[in-house]
Amino acid sequence: MSTHSRSCMIEPVFGHTKFNRRIDRFQRRGRSAARSEWRLITATHNLQKLYSHQQALATA
Repeated sequence: MSTHSRSCMIEPVFGHTKFNRRIDRFQRRGRSAARSEWRLITATHNLQKLYSHQQALATA
């Protein structure tokens, strides 16, 4: 796998987080706090994807 294809797959998550969810900076200070906050942001992103996928299956 090339670096280019990997960056193309990851970038939409950042765009969605910054633009659609309006999360453009960390609220907590410190490396471990920021890491925990980022993990919460990505977990909720994945939960939203699962929910929308389930909703699409239910209406299909």
